[in-house]
Amino acid sequence: MPATIHSRPAARELSAWQFRTDSDDVGTTEGWDDPNTAWPDARSVSVPHSWQEQSDLREYTGVGWYRTTVQAPDRDTDERTFLRFGAVDYEATAWVNGVRVGDHEGGYLPFALDVTDALDGGENTVVLRVEDPEDLSELPHGKQGEPWYTRVSGPWQAVELVTVPDVRVTDVRATPDLSVDTLTVELSVSVSRDDLDATVIVERDGESVVDATVDASAGTASLELSIPDAEYWTPDDPTLYDLRVRLEADEGVDTYETYVG
Repeated sequence: MPATIHSRPAARELSAWQFRTDSDDVGTTEGWDDPNTAWPDARSVSVPHSWQEQSDLREYTGVGWYRTTVQAPDRDTDERTFLRFGAVDYEATAWVNGVRVGDHEGGYLPFALDVTDALDGGENTVVLRVEDPEDLSELPHGKQGEPWYTRVSGPWQAVELVTVPDVRVTDVRATPDLSVDTLTVELSVSVSRDDLDATVIVERDGESVVDATVDASAGTASLELSIPDAEYWTPDDPTLYDLRVRLEADEGVDTYETYVG
């Protein structure tokens, strides 16, 4: 997932869910992703959630299903809405209103799925299928499971809806060169667009240090900034600079903020 999706503020947090196990792995064929399918044996859980939190599921491995409802956030026509997961262990598949919107494998990294076209204007049903197999021998799992610690299966980090501009910063890489006190900033944009400029602003303690503008109409851009009287990050003096990227066409279309040291 692009880091710029992960770091943007959430429009909705999805915390109250229904949960049920699927020891025979029949949920997909029986249509558990359908919003109209009854879940008579579901229990209420709060996400972030690991099903090992339940004493009767401490040793359970296999498939679990989660379902919730959420109001779609307000969105302009030039914006997109993503379903953002902080982390789900281990394999995840998501549906919105019965439409499969994507999947992800890996239990430790954030990911996001574009759900714009699956959302309705009112209440929406989100379903998540999670599989954490018994055999971990071929999976990266740290010290989860025997002989170490209890597993952490399921959406063990936050699940949120986030709305972002259609034309937006998707990636920023800042590389300092301490030999000459410069900062090379490489950035990517979600789409190519004529007359799109990116202004990169470096600040320290709220004061402007340097800024420059570069043509970003090709979808990528790079520029080198000289940092006057540069202060370096050290363990004893962890100096950080604020870095802001502002995309502009006829008017401002997106702003992304991060930091560098």
